[in-house]
Amino acid sequence: MGKRTADLILIFIVLILGAIVCLNSLLGTFIWDDVPLIVTNLHIRDIGYIPRLFLENIYHQDMMGRFYRPVLMAAFALDYKSWGLDPFGYHFTNVLIHLANAVLVFNIILLLFGRRPLAFLTAVFFVLHPVQTEAVTYISGRADPLSAFFCLVSFMFFIEHFGRKDRFKRLYYAASVLFFIFGLLTKEITAFLPFIFILYEACFGKFRLKTLYKYIPLAAVLCVYAFVRHIALLNVKDVSIVSDFSPLFSRLLTIPSVVVTYFKILLFPVGLHMERSDFLLDPVVSFLDPRFLISSIFLITFGVVIWLIRRRSKPVFFGFLWFVLSLLPVLNIRPINAFVAEHWLYFPSIGFFLAASAVFLGALNLKPLRPYIISFLIVICALLGTLTIRQNYVWRDPVIFYKYTLRFSPQSARVHTNLGVAYSNLKLYKEAEKEYLEAIRLDPFSRHTFYHYLNLGALYDAMGKENKALITYEKAIAINSNLPLAYRFMGNICYRRGKYQEAIKFYKKATELTPTNAYFWNDLGNAYLKVKRYREAAAAFERSLKIYPYFAEANYNLGNLYAAHGDFNTARTLWKKVLKIDPNYTDAKKKLDEPKKPAR
Repeated sequence: MGKRTADLILIFIVLILGAIVCLNSLLGTFIWDDVPLIVTNLHIRDIGYIPRLFLENIYHQDMMGRFYRPVLMAAFALDYKSWGLDPFGYHFTNVLIHLANAVLVFNIILLLFGRRPLAFLTAVFFVLHPVQTEAVTYISGRADPLSAFFCLVSFMFFIEHFGRKDRFKRLYYAASVLFFIFGLLTKEITAFLPFIFILYEACFGKFRLKTLYKYIPLAAVLCVYAFVRHIALLNVKDVSIVSDFSPLFSRLLTIPSVVVTYFKILLFPVGLHMERSDFLLDPVVSFLDPRFLISSIFLITFGVVIWLIRRRSKPVFFGFLWFVLSLLPVLNIRPINAFVAEHWLYFPSIGFFLAASAVFLGALNLKPLRPYIISFLIVICALLGTLTIRQNYVWRDPVIFYKYTLRFSPQSARVHTNLGVAYSNLKLYKEAEKEYLEAIRLDPFSRHTFYHYLNLGALYDAMGKENKALITYEKAIAINSNLPLAYRFMGNICYRRGKYQEAIKFYKKATELTPTNAYFWNDLGNAYLKVKRYREAAAAFERSLKIYPYFAEANYNLGNLYAAHGDFNTARTLWKKVLKIDPNYTDAKKKLDEPKKPAR
């Protein structure tokens, strides 16, 4: 059997194993951030808008969250073009990316060490381990697998360019830089990738001071990216970050405990869950804290052992440093939005699995123990696959998911609120109200309490208790007066009651607070129409379409406005545009089927 044939067989086995454990993830629905990122996000609904995604944050409608990830959003836009709002398609794309990454892991380990068993076992661990569910089964977790894909391709080209002596050497390096750019535009942590390149050169004897010039293009890319990102995120509000609760000194003391937590998750992947707020609720604040002392002693001891065996087992040494370097961007040296998240392990775990695979394969040299070690590996792989399938089941349904998460974080107010939303969507209003009230009880005074009141108000509105909803929205505004959704929802109640002037007041406040939300301007236009303020209505609809030109409802409403003033040619043009955007928009079809009326 040729080497290439052997590689293809091993890759095929990896893909089959990955497909088996990921199969039930395809049955999942939209959960958590999937709703604002995909379901209600106008900006991914037409691929013609993709160029403008490179000028926006991912939650541009609400100008919240300093995340600049245009390639990720473009991927969601392509999904929407293919699948609409069928979650199956989004899950299918995530699985394909994950399987592609497993193949890249196999190829890169083979390139680095030339050992097929090592490459195979690393890829198998990578594709079977349940820690990947938060990045793969969670649709919004795609940023990690997709950025990892670009990082791995970039790294592969970087490795390949060293081995070439022909005219394609520079082309390979250019390809490495190009995929580095794609990775940056997918997720910010890709900025650490040059350190992996340096690690590779240092470990494999290729590092030379005189060749550092090769990093100039990467540094230039980072500078341009930082500038573009800064421009795109001007005036964007940040979400809650760790520094709001924990100063730098405390964050630094927490790092050893966080790294040990990640080791635990990888070694004993049971009880995996999304909400990990332990260090937020109880941060490390002293050198004498047992968590700091024990974790530091463990990491120092472990690091010394790795250093001592660096020459005897290069894969272990390289894998451990890969793991540590890849974690650096998410250890809160620069504050981010959490201390621990399982999906942040997606790329670092490759280094961990490489080191673990090298240890197991090294143990196979002990011939008397070989049958037992092989049996042990088979059992481990079977357990990992089983745990992944079980964890995928948790993500299939929002109610199951949030109730499961509350088993580990019963004091999390936002998980109670999210469970309330899930119940509300199922019209289980009593259960939803109970969860919202519990969230308020757990979190009565923080700056995020308004979210609980906002959702509770929406629940009362859905139940037809409009007065109670208005009172609840006012409570949310009392906590945070800069809450555009509360004003919009209050405007909706006034609009339904025929109090259009009051509705206009609320809608205007919403647009003032978040002028980038096309929904808000469309609502305002509709209210202006009701009081026959046609000029203001037209301006509001046009502002909505300036924000998002492919907004079917705003195009339809503007068409109605033109028709009301006798400009049927312009109206019909807009209605035709509506049907191009959404062929199932029946109201636009009816308008076009009506006989033409003579212009006034």
